[in-house]
Parts: sequence; structure tokens; C-alpha cells
Amino acid sequence: MILAIPITEGKLTQRFGECESYFFISADREEKRLGKGVIEVAPPHAMHHLPDWIAKKGGEVVIAGAMTDRAKSLFEYHGLKVVMAGDTQMNPEELAQAWAEGHFDNKIEDGD
Repeated sequence: MILAIPITEGKLTQRFGECESYFFISADREEKRLGKGVIEVAPPHAMHHLPDWIAKKGGEVVIAGAMTDRAKSLFEYHGLKVVMAGDTQMNPEELAQAWAEGHFDNKIEDGD
């Protein structure tokens, strides 16, 4: 799966709409292994365009610090899974590895 993680200054952005960039990385849950990550500059914040932009970049799972119910619904409408990591200072690689190891299973919002 391809994870999309909103970041600012190398850390998870708590308000995803205000991030500088998105960190995209492939993660294999069977192997508990990560692929190579890439940072993409975030587009200007436009709530209705962001999920489509992430999906077009290959994103399948969004790991966010916090997100409104309305935003979660919009992401899910575009086929994206939403994981709420909460208030954490982990860098994006650490978050992706934690997801690959199943640490966020209880926080996946679409029941997956």
C-alpha cells in the first residue's frame, strides 16, 4: 500500500490542511517493510481537491494527526483509508513503519 503522510519540518502535521508537504511511501504489512519514500510539495489547500490529488499520486492510506468527520468522509469517498495517529512527534518513516507493523490497526477509520 502507498501511505500519504502530511508533514511540516520533517514531522507529522497535526492539521493536515496546513502541511508543507506529503510523504508518500510504500509499505508492505506482510513483510513489515517499507519501500523508498518521496516528498511531494502539498498543493494549495482546497479540501475538495486534496483527496483526489493524493489518490492520483498513488496514495491509499492517509495517516493524519487529526481530521474532522467531514474531511474523513471526503477522503473515504475518494477510496482513501484514514488512520488517526494523534499527537505524535514521530517522523514519517517511523509512522510508516508503525503502520506496517500493525500499531495503528485500532485507529483505521474505515473498519479495515
